[in-house]
Amino acid sequence: MGAAAALPPTRSQGFGTGQPSRSAFAAFPYVLPGPADSWGGTGGTSGWRTHEDNILFALKKKPTRGEYSLVLDLVDSDPKGSVVKVMVNGHARKFSIQGGSERTLTGDLTQARVQTLRMTVKADWLQAGGNVVNVSVIEGGWICFDRVPGL
Repeated sequence: MGAAAALPPTRSQGFGTGQPSRSAFAAFPYVLPGPADSWGGTGGTSGWRTHEDNILFALKKKPTRGEYSLVLDLVDSDPKGSVVKVMVNGHARKFSIQGGSERTLTGDLTQARVQTLRMTVKADWLQAGGNVVNVSVIEGGWICFDRVPGL
């Protein structure tokens, strides 16, 4: 887990401005540490500093009505439990989740507990131009992304 300690606690990835390159997807971290993860690189602030990922996307026009689903697929999460906060342009939802196995962090998925986090996104939350999805673990330990298919 030494490599995770070198990552900055806040990262952003942009989508929707063209065809993303392979390197853009490679730069998105697959594990997001929680405040209980001392290996997460926050040093003396472990236990109260959260990590977050920002997914930036652009819309040509503001939607005028309707609802959308934001879907985040997780391979697994900390078996001791986590509270994940997902925000879309400042509108938040919290998810309490329980993972399957610490071994997921080393690539052993035999006891992983796959989970899907779904959030309803109202049209009036979105805007023409830049938008942001913020994902953070505000309590407990890590989450491991499978895919982030979008809205």
